[in-house]
Amino acid sequence: ELERLAMDDKFIDDYDAEKVNKMMMKTEFDQGIEQGHIEGHNEATIEIAKEMIKENITVEQISKITKLPIEEIEKLKEEM
Repeated sequence: ELERLAMDDKFIDDYDAEKVNKMMMKTEFDQGIEQGHIEGHNEATIEIAKEMIKENITVEQISKITKLPIEEIEKLKEEM
């Protein structure tokens, strides 16, 4: 049976397409996980910056510590 399937071009094409689809799904899943991780990290950084603003830490110091742009920290200050 394996020899017959090995000679069946349609089976080989379908099998290859299935492998590609599985690889693509895994890649999309991994990208989704990575994106979620990045978004979670960004949200945590913003929350830390907000706490630092409440403690009257300078915008420059907050930027240096959190790596957030000064403009973004200024915007956070305005929103609070």
